[in-house]
Amino acid sequence: MKDNKKIKWFGLLKNYLKIPSETQKEKLVNELETKYNMYAIKLPEYNYHNLIYLLQNYVEPLFHYVSVNREIAKEYKEFNTWWEVYINFNKLVADTLLSFLGINSIVFLNDYHLLLVPSVLRAQSK
Repeated sequence: MKDNKKIKWFGLLKNYLKIPSETQKEKLVNELETKYNMYAIKLPEYNYHNLIYLLQNYVEPLFHYVSVNREIAKEYKEFNTWWEVYINFNKLVADTLLSFLGINSIVFLNDYHLLLVPSVLRAQSK
């Protein structure tokens, strides 16, 4: 791993949506790319909030051996809607990665919210 320029980092920027102007957002994204070889995965605000809700109230408790809050489960009977948010997020991550991957690229994914990315990458790279 001598040449760190070959390593690229991808992720959501936690406070990206709180940045008031598009110019400031683009400046931040450009600076991260040029200085640190980091690439932002840009998720629309609506999807971002839905994804965070899904992860915090359903996925995270399951992976940390905590039962899902029954009141939340009653409130959102349409789990398919949340599942689609999760699938679409994983597809967005995979699509972003695919635009940078080469033939012998190695991808390291870290955390439960990216569980579907490997299967999406395999399906789309065929």
